[in-house]
Amino acid sequence: MHKKWFLFLLFLFPCMTYAVAHADTIEGKPDETDIDVPATVEMQVASPQIKALVPTYLSVQIDPNQKPNYSATSEGGFISSYGQFRNDGTIPLDVTVQSITPKNGAPAIVPPDTHTDEEWQTLTMTETTSEIAIGLVLNSPGIWNPKYVEGDSVFLSGDTPIKIGTLQKYARGNVSLMAKYGLAWPSARTIEYELVFKVSIHDE
Repeated sequence: MHKKWFLFLLFLFPCMTYAVAHADTIEGKPDETDIDVPATVEMQVASPQIKALVPTYLSVQIDPNQKPNYSATSEGGFISSYGQFRNDGTIPLDVTVQSITPKNGAPAIVPPDTHTDEEWQTLTMTETTSEIAIGLVLNSPGIWNPKYVEGDSVFLSGDTPIKIGTLQKYARGNVSLMAKYGLAWPSARTIEYELVFKVSIHDE
């Protein structure tokens, strides 16, 4: 019985010590009926941790032998894989496309209105291998709250960041790619780009 009480007191004593460690005794004057006593409130905030699933590989198939597909729907002459975004934490996260950069001589990124759709289809071989417009499609637009782009897709700029939207806690959804491109490819080939996403704590 003595051992049990001894352990209990050992536990209770540091707790009581912590509770009264910053308490001071005050003494009022004989004619004082109330005293204002300032107290410091200190809050310890743990460091936030970003937890998210972000696509790191997207593949596209362009078939110049089919009617070009410049829409946001993956089908026919342009088929894109899907990538998933998912907020696995409790902190709202902003997603931004930081940049998209051609690699190994891939066509340069240009605005979609560089040519009309009819002109894109009639580009020469040199033009086809020199320029392309690439867009990001939000296949689950409702997950972005708020969403910072108009519509459900946005064409990308080489080095101009584009803020897509905010993923609230546990939100998840898919994205894919779209493009405007020429058809006069000289041969079958693989073209590659580095697409950089930035995930950050929500801040308007």
